[in-house]
Amino acid sequence: DSIIKHLETIHEKHKEDTGPKKKLVWFLDENLDIKGKCNELIRQSEESLTIVTTDDGLEILFNAAHRLLDDMLENGVEIKLYSPLDPKVNPLARELSYIYQVKKVEVNTPILFINSDNKRFILAKLASRGSEKPFESAIFADDKELLGLVCLLLVNGHKEMLLKALNI
Repeated sequence: DSIIKHLETIHEKHKEDTGPKKKLVWFLDENLDIKGKCNELIRQSEESLTIVTTDDGLEILFNAAHRLLDDMLENGVEIKLYSPLDPKVNPLARELSYIYQVKKVEVNTPILFINSDNKRFILAKLASRGSEKPFESAIFADDKELLGLVCLLLVNGHKEMLLKALNI
């Protein structure tokens, strides 16, 4: 009897661990919420901050959060920026490369991706150039497995440098 009860207990425990698991993802569709969440995510960073975006996204980010990024750098947070802008050619990328780690990578989709400490992230879709609001929508999550999947999707086809930067 004791063996059967023990086996039943083990079976019940493993039965709960199998199958799909629920993950919490926040969807943001108002511009102010997206900007606020980006700033909050940057502010919460303790060790590293990795940002992947287009040239438009880089401009939006630094118009909205340049002082916050400087504060985070002063607090010892390692900041890495990846965008299509080449620090050797583009003045904005060159200026940023004096302060942060800036690398040129191909980013063909209009996104802003912020990875905070490899624990939480925001992935925002940028609005088309000239739009009244810079963002269309975004998702936010603090799930490491989901972060890993999003990183794989973003990196697919990109250079090895981006893979290393996202710690995959």
